[in-house]
Amino acid sequence: MIELLVVLSIVMVLTGLLMPGITRARHGAYRLMCASNMRQIGIGLMLHGEDFGGRLPDSHMQEIGRVEEMGAINTGETDDLSRRPTYDGLGLLWEMRYLDSPRCFYCPAHHHRHTFEADAAYYDSIDGDFPRRIYSNYHYTGPRRYDEQGQVIPSGFRNIDRPGNLILVTDSLRSAEEFNHEDGINVLYSDCSTVWEADTASRMRRSLPVESSLGESSFAGGMWVVNIWNDLGITPE
Repeated sequence: MIELLVVLSIVMVLTGLLMPGITRARHGAYRLMCASNMRQIGIGLMLHGEDFGGRLPDSHMQEIGRVEEMGAINTGETDDLSRRPTYDGLGLLWEMRYLDSPRCFYCPAHHHRHTFEADAAYYDSIDGDFPRRIYSNYHYTGPRRYDEQGQVIPSGFRNIDRPGNLILVTDSLRSAEEFNHEDGINVLYSDCSTVWEADTASRMRRSLPVESSLGESSFAGGMWVVNIWNDLGITPE
């Protein structure tokens, strides 16, 4: 009995020593898988650009000043009764089949309700007429440029073939509960490279609203997203 207790104690000690390493390895693997997803999205954006003169996919959410909603795959119901629900932003890459699977819209580290398993059935809709708005785990920066105050420049477009390394996609910044990784975000650039940006002292995460039930917020309500993007250098000249 004493020998058994000694063995169990040793096993418990060794398990306690190994668990932090296993957790770090798992988080590292999630970061790599997330970056791989982003590169697939980047290839889709490049293919779209080749067919549309370098233009990035349109974002209705950006046009109406709902920058916090630019991770949405479809528009959902809008205030404009003449506009039916359609694919939007990154969702257009799937509608036009620039991506082989919508699974790449979902980060393996995501722990909130927006998962591929929860939304898979909706992607069978050909025209994007979903019963509700669905979200990816990534935030699209959109085709339009912003000024220093975070307002959309009506005539300013960010083309994927324009000189300069544009930030195209980041991990979701919609809310703290949708923040994919605990200690930073992946960032996709227009050359299809991804860079890990550490969230030092949780500065990014603390700037996000706690919950995603944002209601009918205005563009000013989504300024936390633009502030983070500007810190990263979203619109280099």
